[in-house]
Amino acid sequence: MNDFKSTLLMIKQHKVTGLKYFCKTALYDPVTYLGSGTYWGRHLAEHGPYVDTLWYQLFDNKEEIMNYALTFSKDNNIVDALDENGRKIWANLIPENGIDGGGNLGMPMLQKQKDKLSDTWEVVKPDGTVLIVKNMRQFCIENKLNASAMSALARGKRGTFKGYKCRKLTNNRNVKYEHKEYNYLTDDEKKKINSEAVKQAKKEKATPKIKYNGVTYNSLVEATEAAGKSRYLLIKDGELLRKD
Repeated sequence: MNDFKSTLLMIKQHKVTGLKYFCKTALYDPVTYLGSGTYWGRHLAEHGPYVDTLWYQLFDNKEEIMNYALTFSKDNNIVDALDENGRKIWANLIPENGIDGGGNLGMPMLQKQKDKLSDTWEVVKPDGTVLIVKNMRQFCIENKLNASAMSALARGKRGTFKGYKCRKLTNNRNVKYEHKEYNYLTDDEKKKINSEAVKQAKKEKATPKIKYNGVTYNSLVEATEAAGKSRYLLIKDGELLRKD
């Protein structure tokens, strides 16, 4: 039984950045269809859905479209081609085969292709040992760690996780994020924050004095009881006296 549906191959190009994308569809109009794919999708999310369709062609034969797509992928080096500034010319991360989105039909992704998507991490263990990790997912499995928590460490969203620290050395998946060093408080800084004077200042700032009809009250509660006005009217017609 032949379950192949007529399929379109097409070349897309981003109007702003010039990045190209070789893709296929069996369901959508080739001109209005934006294209999918991990790298391409992130690119559109960052730079906007402004896409031109440079070329498209309909194929009714499975073998024909496979041969055309794989030959085009190879001849144009759509996975590895870089411009003079070292940027990707094509958004494709694997060769397009016209059937299942890319690669060789029925074959797993090559290790070389997997390596292109794999990032390198610097991990500091609880005992201070520094490791260079190539596969964070596997590292987390082997050490019973949470991958999301380790990613938060790399972004500076938290200080440590189970005593571990880490940061990304590469960004092959082109995930947009800015690394920030997590700032730890010294004991003196913690004492300062928790001092009674600071607590009192926060309390006074949270419950400011208010001046209403020429009278200064120590808090909104006191003003409400004394003036017989609602908090809304006191704030609207009065003057909050906050400390800087």
